[in-house]
Amino acid sequence: MHTHPSIDSFFIEHHPVKEPWLDGDILRLPGEESFQTIRHKTLGAIEYFLQSSSYTHVVRTNLSSFWIFSRLIDRLNACPPTRLFAGIFMGDGISGAGICMTRDVAELLLARRDIVCLPGPGFFEWDDVSFGRALIDVPRTHFGRFDMFDYRMFDMHVAQLPPDYFHIRLKQLDATNRIREGELMTKLVKLFYA
Repeated sequence: MHTHPSIDSFFIEHHPVKEPWLDGDILRLPGEESFQTIRHKTLGAIEYFLQSSSYTHVVRTNLSSFWIFSRLIDRLNACPPTRLFAGIFMGDGISGAGICMTRDVAELLLARRDIVCLPGPGFFEWDDVSFGRALIDVPRTHFGRFDMFDYRMFDMHVAQLPPDYFHIRLKQLDATNRIREGELMTKLVKLFYA
């Protein structure tokens, strides 16, 4: 997690605490872990970290994503410093595996918390979809993502990785192989950060 001096990385979890508690690189927020509370947890984390004026961007990702931070910084530096809502397009939103936004967009998202947290059918429970609804008036920017969907093809995938891609999704198509994602993550860390 701590592979680039300009990027802070944190693991966010709901926990039986009364108020947010930063313990090293783990932010524990009051609440219960579930699919239904992901959007609340994400909003709580953004709100917590934006208390610091030093943060200019927010990247919301998941456990099956690997980031090449030097390439991400290059891409962010090539983008406008405001109104950035970027990642892989998914309907009206950006895939939750990798949402990048500038501080002003993150603040707008917090201001529209009531839209994000609307009750409704199951898709409202997913933060990426509800973020897209809340930020419907913010233009989307496409950021490429490389999917390594089969652990047996690791070397082939690495050889095909475009030189400007910075987000690699390791989620295995065969759910029984999800256990291999940690192994793939270790190989990528050695390849890009050793």
